[in-house]
Amino acid sequence: MKNDSFTKALLSYAFLTLSGCSSKVAEKNQYSGFISDYSDLRTVEITSGHQVLRWVSPDYRLSNYKDIYISPVIYFPSPVPDSRVSAATLAQIRLYTEQRLKRAVS
Repeated sequence: MKNDSFTKALLSYAFLTLSGCSSKVAEKNQYSGFISDYSDLRTVEITSGHQVLRWVSPDYRLSNYKDIYISPVIYFPSPVPDSRVSAATLAQIRLYTEQRLKRAVS
């Protein structure tokens, strides 16, 4: 039962991550070309009610996973402290982001 909850949380996190801040699914003429073949993407509705495009590998098996590892958040480009934002503030923002991410997954 705990594994099912973990899996649902992991999948929810993945969908939220993929959805970003968009409120509308991109039209075909808006595709960036980053992916060579968009034909396998499917439109799904995530928990927020937004429509997003997703792809799930046909080789995916839920039973193959039991844990999740969240690597430390790294912003790119790397933020640089200045007169408006201190290094301590930037570190707090990164820590806050990591905490929210872990809370969302759990």
